[in-house]
Amino acid sequence: MRKFSLFLLLLFWYGYAKFIPASYKGYHKLTQSVTMQEIERRLFHTPAGVAIIKLSDNVRILFVVDESWHRVIYSREDDDWIKAWGGAGGGNTGLKCPVGCTADELQNIYIADCGNRRVVKLHFDDEENELQYRDTFSLPSQGVPWDIAYWNGFIYVSDYANHSIVKYDTMANIMSIYGSYGSGEEQFYKPCGIAVFRDTVYVADMGNYRMVALEDKGSSYSWLRTRYLTEVKKPWLQDVEVDNCGCVYVVDHLPAEIIKFAPGLEQLLERYRPDYYEGDFCWPRFIEICDDDAILIEEWSDSTGMRYYKIKPGVVRVDLTRDTLDLTERDLGIWLMLDGTANISISVEKGDTLIKRICLDSLMALGPHQIFWDGRDTNGRLAVPGNYKIVFLTTSGAGSDVVKVPFVVKGSVKSGVLSSDEHWTEDDEPYVLVDDVQIPGGGRLVIDPGVKVMP
Repeated sequence: MRKFSLFLLLLFWYGYAKFIPASYKGYHKLTQSVTMQEIERRLFHTPAGVAIIKLSDNVRILFVVDESWHRVIYSREDDDWIKAWGGAGGGNTGLKCPVGCTADELQNIYIADCGNRRVVKLHFDDEENELQYRDTFSLPSQGVPWDIAYWNGFIYVSDYANHSIVKYDTMANIMSIYGSYGSGEEQFYKPCGIAVFRDTVYVADMGNYRMVALEDKGSSYSWLRTRYLTEVKKPWLQDVEVDNCGCVYVVDHLPAEIIKFAPGLEQLLERYRPDYYEGDFCWPRFIEICDDDAILIEEWSDSTGMRYYKIKPGVVRVDLTRDTLDLTERDLGIWLMLDGTANISISVEKGDTLIKRICLDSLMALGPHQIFWDGRDTNGRLAVPGNYKIVFLTTSGAGSDVVKVPFVVKGSVKSGVLSSDEHWTEDDEPYVLVDDVQIPGGGRLVIDPGVKVMP
């Protein structure tokens, strides 16, 4: 039996602006067929919530809850062991249909023990590499926890049964309860995923087919924004997570995609579905983001299970005023959307030749930006007609990459000896004369009225 770890697939691979499938030793996914091959074990039945504890910059502990086998599987990044805690039951040794989980900076993990209607607090002993039972958090009014988030000393729990959000301190004291059954403001219907970034709480309000952003004011909340996903008739929102830039990732169980929003749900940045070669998602449920690593949990089978990605801030969208441009009439307008702060270098190229550098290492913040190119090269001459591209180089603390957007400069280039019977029309203007242009003896050049000719 070969050495194996849940971290088999994690590596540092750079991309930009979206989920980038990561692979290691030929694997992008951890599936049932992989674990059977590597350790001769099925390992999971129904993987659900994921949490990561960072012991150092290079050492992490990965925890994955198994809803059907009533346990949590965990593994250390710099070692080759896999362990389990729990089993069907309750008390201080068992779980019943656990779902979401989270971790704090003191090496504690918190599990939504759904079937037992409680939250279980465990502690990871990094000397013994063991999970130890610490405490139980009771939910009010026979509540049912679905997901858990941790931020700055507080635990946030989505109560699926009471349609509310319960906030605890780490000693199991209830600090606040927010929400009730309904579809208006201050109401939820079967809330599932929950995530917190600074003072903003994000809730996947599954029964109302919407995302909600709340401002945590300590003992109360302010309703910031409701975001209905109108692109899908009835989305099945399962989980939500936030990256280091504050961007929000929502797992839509059906139609099986990851939806990325700007902080505060202000703008939809990306809808990610795997391409043909990666293979479609199969009932995605939970997502965990740690630094620029992302782990997606889906149905456990021979071909699906846990997928690993990299997340890089950068250009997520580029729009040009037009993709065919007459430089004698107007500049080229460039609109770009960034999903994180990054240094941006933008240049115009024709083939492998640099025509003009529009900006160099310009620090740009998250959000939309608009810039213009006047159509001239570094020497101030108008660019000749042909195929061009705008090249965006994005650089941040998480890495760098390049985005290239093609466009065409309209017109016709004329040089040397023309044909004996030339006719220049508006369809092919402007006509750009390069070097010496000659009309052959006995030849004729006809230029329609108003046609633009540039020396």
